[in-house]
Amino acid sequence: MCWKPSLTSKNAAIGLIRYALKSIAGTRIRFLLTTLAVVVSVGFTVGVLVTTSGLRSTFDTLSEDIFEGVDLSVRPELAFGDRGESGTLVDPELLDDVRSVDGVAAAVGTVVEFNVVPITADGEAVELFGPPQIGIGWPSDDSLGALKVWPDGVSRIPSGPDEFAMDADTADENGFEIGERYRVSTPGGTEAFTLVGLFRYGSGDNATAGAQMMAWDIETARQLLHNGGGYDSIDIRLEPNTSPEAASAAVATVLDDGLEVVANQELVEEQSDLFNEFIGFFEYFMLGFAVVILVVSAFIIYNTFTILVSQRTRELGLLRALGASGRQVTAIVVGEAIAVGVMASAAGLGLGVLISLGIRALISGFGAGLPDAPIVVGTNSILAAVLVGVGVTAVSAIWPALRARRVTPMAALTGNMPPRLTEERRSTGLEKLLTASSVILVAFGIVSETASVIVVTALVGAVLAFVGGRNLPQPVGQARVLILGLAMLIVAVVGEFPTSSLLALLGMSALLVFVGMNLVSPVFAVPVSRVLGWIPAKVSQVSGRLARQNAERSPRRTANTASALMISLALVSMVSVLGQSFKQTLDDTLDRSVKSDWLICPGGCGDPTETFSTQAAQRISERDEVASVLASRFKFEGVRSVIDGDVDEVGAVDLDVLPLHFDIEVTRGSLAGAGPGDVALHTDQADDLAVGVGDPVELEFSDGQTATFEVAAIFENNAIFGSWLIDIVDWDRYLFEQEDGFISALTAPGYTADQAREAIEQATLAYPQLNVRDQAEFQETQESQIDTFLGVVNAFLAISLIVALMGVANTLALSVFERTRELGLLRAVGMSRRQARRMIRWEGGIVAVFGGLMGITVGVLFGWATVEIIPDNFVSSFAIPWGTLWIYLVVVAVAGLLAASIPARRASRLNVLDAISYE
Repeated sequence: MCWKPSLTSKNAAIGLIRYALKSIAGTRIRFLLTTLAVVVSVGFTVGVLVTTSGLRSTFDTLSEDIFEGVDLSVRPELAFGDRGESGTLVDPELLDDVRSVDGVAAAVGTVVEFNVVPITADGEAVELFGPPQIGIGWPSDDSLGALKVWPDGVSRIPSGPDEFAMDADTADENGFEIGERYRVSTPGGTEAFTLVGLFRYGSGDNATAGAQMMAWDIETARQLLHNGGGYDSIDIRLEPNTSPEAASAAVATVLDDGLEVVANQELVEEQSDLFNEFIGFFEYFMLGFAVVILVVSAFIIYNTFTILVSQRTRELGLLRALGASGRQVTAIVVGEAIAVGVMASAAGLGLGVLISLGIRALISGFGAGLPDAPIVVGTNSILAAVLVGVGVTAVSAIWPALRARRVTPMAALTGNMPPRLTEERRSTGLEKLLTASSVILVAFGIVSETASVIVVTALVGAVLAFVGGRNLPQPVGQARVLILGLAMLIVAVVGEFPTSSLLALLGMSALLVFVGMNLVSPVFAVPVSRVLGWIPAKVSQVSGRLARQNAERSPRRTANTASALMISLALVSMVSVLGQSFKQTLDDTLDRSVKSDWLICPGGCGDPTETFSTQAAQRISERDEVASVLASRFKFEGVRSVIDGDVDEVGAVDLDVLPLHFDIEVTRGSLAGAGPGDVALHTDQADDLAVGVGDPVELEFSDGQTATFEVAAIFENNAIFGSWLIDIVDWDRYLFEQEDGFISALTAPGYTADQAREAIEQATLAYPQLNVRDQAEFQETQESQIDTFLGVVNAFLAISLIVALMGVANTLALSVFERTRELGLLRAVGMSRRQARRMIRWEGGIVAVFGGLMGITVGVLFGWATVEIIPDNFVSSFAIPWGTLWIYLVVVAVAGLLAASIPARRASRLNVLDAISYE
């Protein structure tokens, strides 16, 4: 009697589940290796989400603390750009008018300024990478602020122009003590104050989220931070039972033009949005690595289940002979994959918490840091664990599962798999339609120029091309997805689309090329393995030759295993190419554009938002050893062209002096004699606006002011000062930020470089946050920052490489299992244990180098494409770090040998008689 269970039968379903679980239990080692790859993917994804959930919790609390007790706030209107940089302040005389409005219980002025740097007793500026350094005015009414004196009885609120307070964490970490005098660098200069108190901010013990805060009484803060000007805002607390809407309307009646009244909820939401913008960038950046690990894991899962189905031909055929349907056999394989996914999800969820801590430690180790935040395992983390663990595992196993359903009862007797699913035959009409639809769909996404549409159409188009084109004539059929990906890459390089759309095209092209290379690579797996195996065959004639033959005889397995390594090496190589290209761009810029002898800026000169007092440039210019000084400023979203409404960055210098210090490659017009009322702009802006030298251009600033400038020059090089360049006098007139961001200087004739350096350093003693560098030192500093960033990226990409090496070990372990009888026969005819180990290790090395070569090739290609896509003011020169790429290849080869050690050990320990009798 045949066993013919139905999928609708409850008992049959339970039986299938039991069978799948027994199959896993019977091959624990094999499934453990598969599960480990998935666990890492789940763990890293969960780790990123746990980290960002904790950050959101911290910043949400901070957003509420910032506006604690504030019902309404009066502030300048902002046409565009960042809040707090509106270009105007609130008149202090308006404070009394606001207080007189019915329903207003209290109103205080606020003063906030960034880049306020404390200086330790040793004269060192306290450096902070990431969070801001903030100077504030202590609210005159404690109910309208989140500052709390700490500890009570020791600290007190600052009073008068000689006193200041500091947040307790900054004081503790940098050795500041109450009662001592310290210097603080402010926009108006560097002055000394007595530290009279420490404070906590907000409701938590460390609610500054890593920021450093210094506080003065409100009037002293206004003099120091705003040069005696007005307030940033006026915060209002209403009488109980007062309608915020009615009070807002009443306050609006006493306000000047250009001011607005904002309610508490809007204030908190705006602040949360600002924080979430940072968190979102960090989250997407980190999830990008998670996706890479996920793709690598998917290749491993697919490869593992493909091998397992092939090895279980007889078993699956017997099931069919006993009456199991093809659907039930497929269900068994998918069920095993789901079981692996469930176990991986559970383990990965726990691992994610540890990885979250590891992410923080790794970033801190490279000189950055994240704010203290709680461990938050939210619903999104749990859902992600299930989706990644179960979903990706099941999807990756579907194709091998479909292959399993084709196993016939006859296969139980022969032990052979049926012809592959992709056997050549003529395409059906439906398949031709799907193939054509894939091209049309991808073309539609490209034409849309929308990043999200490009991503969706590329993914769907790839699936249609894979399914519909598998019976196309070879080699087009094998290369269908690769051709689609390369076509998208070409469009990304030559297309005139927004940068975000080009990057989306590049990302989808990379994914399609990875899949396409996996489909095509079996074609050249045999010749490449033969070439790569030449060295092992020469070094070890028996083991090396057999290893080469093993890699050659299963090209699909070799290609699938190498593909996981290809992805990791491609991304690492692409990042290295980008880093080298950045360095080359920097080198070219310094050689071609920088004429200055000295470059003076805060820290590593890597953050254009770091500013300092204009007194520094003034003091340098007074030294006889310096012939010329150029102070510059820069602001993202600084101007908006009235002609087309585009917001762009703006820089400011003394236009007439600029050519002495920098060559911005003026192509039309001249900066000689240029000054207030003139503007220089990049060729792209000039072409977009259809303006030339001598034409008027109307610009709008963030506070709503507009001014008409005359085009004095059009230039090519926007890598230094941005796309718009105005005179520093006009900056002072239209923009609020009155601090410099960068200084360059020329050594005066008759003085040596050492004399000039000493003079500049003496002039900047009051500003220890400034560093004086010549061109070589500046380049070294910038390259060091590039290397640090590359170190962070490569550290995370190394996780995907480890996962890929797990795939190598897994595949070789399965290969040893499959070749048990063959290994027994080799041992029986005289192969030693040592030779067996060497054979497996050499095979692992061949596969690893094969994957490394493919990865480096693809990585260089996409590195070049990325350089072509990124705007020239970021990177304009393409360079390949050949030495680094060779090191990567050697490292991968060694790693492949090591990854093969465990399977090799198992192969050498096989009992000869048991192996020979193995079925």
